[in-house]
Amino acid sequence: MPRRGKPRSVEYELRLRKLLREERERRGWSCNRMAQEMEKVGCPSSEQIVWKMERGNPPRSIYVNECM
Repeated sequence: MPRRGKPRSVEYELRLRKLLREERERRGWSCNRMAQEMEKVGCPSSEQIVWKMERGNPPRSIYVNECM
């Protein structure tokens, strides 16, 4: 059963999405390459997951282990 409470603030998630995309582009990586790099450090991912984290509507949640 879902918990009731305050609506979740997504401001930090929006900033994180922007930073994720900017860093990926700064490195010259595609979404696929970013997913491969995430896999290398033990965070299962895919091109589709990276795209949804950056631009999905509604946005896909970003978990702490994906940011490490």
